[in-house]
Amino acid sequence: MKRFKVYSTILALLSGIVLGQALIHLSILFFVFGVIIDIASLLVGDLAELTTGVTEVSND
Repeated sequence: MKRFKVYSTILALLSGIVLGQALIHLSILFFVFGVIIDIASLLVGDLAELTTGVTEVSND
């Protein structure tokens, strides 16, 4: 019974470490994608301003 407790403790620690690593990698991935999307939207907005000369869209 003691051996089972040791194994279950080791397994719980390992699964916690693996889940933590996965969450860290996911958050880094989402952060990188967010930065790329921000830069892309800024570039697209600047290109639209340069080509059309329109800086603001009015709903009149």
